Amino acid sequence: FTEAQVKHAEAAGLFEQTKSEIARLTVEIENDSRLLAEKKSDCERFAKEKEDYLAKSSELKTMLGSLEEEIKAAEGQHQEVLAKRQEKQQLVTSYREELRSQRSEHDKTIDALHELHLKIQEIEGKIAAYAERALTEFEIAELKLKEFSDMDSFSFGEAREKIQQLKQQIRSLGNVNHAAYEEFTKEKERQEFLTTQRKDLADAQATLMTTIEEINTTATTKFLETFEQVRYHFQEIFQSLFAEGDECELRLEDGKDPLEAQIEIIAKPRGKKPNTIESLSGGEKTMTAIALLFAIYLVKPSPFCILDEVDAPLDDSNIDRFLQLIRRFTLETQFIVVTHNKRTMAAADALYGVTQEEDGVSKLVSVRLKREPTLAQAA
Repeated sequence: FTEAQVKHAEAAGLFEQTKSEIARLTVEIENDSRLLAEKKSDCERFAKEKEDYLAKSSELKTMLGSLEEEIKAAEGQHQEVLAKRQEKQQLVTSYREELRSQRSEHDKTIDALHELHLKIQEIEGKIAAYAERALTEFEIAELKLKEFSDMDSFSFGEAREKIQQLKQQIRSLGNVNHAAYEEFTKEKERQEFLTTQRKDLADAQATLMTTIEEINTTATTKFLETFEQVRYHFQEIFQSLFAEGDECELRLEDGKDPLEAQIEIIAKPRGKKPNTIESLSGGEKTMTAIALLFAIYLVKPSPFCILDEVDAPLDDSNIDRFLQLIRRFTLETQFIVVTHNKRTMAAADALYGVTQEEDGVSKLVSVRLKREPTLAQAA
């Protein structure tokens, strides 16, 4: 009975499902019937539109035939217009060429006319100069052109050259100078004095050049020695500020005078391959600069050193390395550090600051963090 009830329930469910399916299919059939009616209506409308389009197509074909005839006629006219246009263009081109040649001839004529005017002005100027010279030297108030029989064979160039030679001979004669011997004696003494001075200057120049070479040689030797010492200390301090395996180098520019060559600073922290020192981070560049500064201090120590915000780009680990380096040099150098870093201030022997207890009134405050050692303790 239970199995029969289960089958009955299944049959009831299947019945309801089939009933729902029949209802859904009924709705779809109604929709399809409605769509079929619409499609039939569309087909009838499309058939009517097709007939209209066929009628219009025949009319358009007729119009197309007439238009093609008109196009052929227009093409013929267009060809005629193109031929006439080409003829006109050739005629215009020939006119332009002729106008260009006439303009060129006109420009040449103007240039030639200008040159003739210049020559006329030059000749008129020469005539005026000759007239003034004739009036001044020969007292001839009026110049008259004289005709010569040998004008065809006469050479004006040879005549001018001969005139210049005669004038030079006249000038070379000059006046008799009775004080010539005395002037010669004075000029000879002056020449001997200048010759002696010139020799002294040449000797002084040679001595100066020798001295300069010696100074350059000595300076080069001292510079290379100092450079090698700074280079050695730079590598040593760089290793103490950075980790093991980090590399640094100081190089001089190849092929140039050491006194004028540029110095290349190379720093290669582990894990980086920078092309230049500018590729390093701010802290790495600062630590490299500190290493180079203290390398110079090792070569030439100084009793005082002022550092202004050197530790600003450094992190805590680098601050500790920087402070260790400072402590290493405090035996020979007194350091004054301008800083805002707490670690650096905590490591100092004394602090000096500026405060304003009252508005607009600055006051210096000092704090000594460590006691000064007694003479016995220092000993």
